[in-house]
Amino acid sequence: MPSTSYRDFTFVAFGTHIAVFKRAHQVARWSGHSGKVNSLMVFGDHVISVDVEGHLFIWGFKGVAGDIVPVGHIMLGEKCTPTCVMHPDTHLNKVLIGSQEGGLQLWNVSTKKMLHEFEGWGSSVSSCVSSPALDVVAVGCADGKIHVHNIRYDEEVVTFSHSTRGAVTALSFSTDGQPLLASGCSSGVISIWNLEKRKLQSVVREAHDSSIISLHFLANEPVLMSSSADNSIK
Repeated sequence: MPSTSYRDFTFVAFGTHIAVFKRAHQVARWSGHSGKVNSLMVFGDHVISVDVEGHLFIWGFKGVAGDIVPVGHIMLGEKCTPTCVMHPDTHLNKVLIGSQEGGLQLWNVSTKKMLHEFEGWGSSVSSCVSSPALDVVAVGCADGKIHVHNIRYDEEVVTFSHSTRGAVTALSFSTDGQPLLASGCSSGVISIWNLEKRKLQSVVREAHDSSIISLHFLANEPVLMSSSADNSIK
């Protein structure tokens, strides 16, 4: 169930709807999608939602009272079944969308224009995250590979491969000065990759009993948090 939060607000997608909570109270329910919502992301004073049919909606939530209509809409096209969405740091008004078909699209949500389409690597995109390095993102795929990619020049930086079977379901870069990337997969294993040495640094086997849902390095600290479909946070 996709969810995201900003200060007192929490946003949760269920089916084709999005529930908005302020602290513990539901204050709105957004309806506009015709397909199941599979991605949510806070984007400044807005929330971006994407569904499996390729519709992207932009919602305003400051001062929200009751049910509202989206302030923007983008149709991603027939060749893009979205699987994840992210905002590349320092790229104003831009989002990067990964697809089931394996490609990625870079959109300007202000002008509602696609700026670039990345070919991908022949495997469905299952996760994506921005890095502390300018113009660099990490993309996890269903075949267990992680591609660290420069989106400005459309160039590969490095590729890592999971030794265990399953899709790469979560990614997080360390921000405490260490060149580390954490990845989680559908088998519940967490891997830590050294970006400087370009190799696997450590593995946490059986970190969870089910698929890793999210990973998050605490800001400027050597602490990694994980959550899983086994209903646990570690």
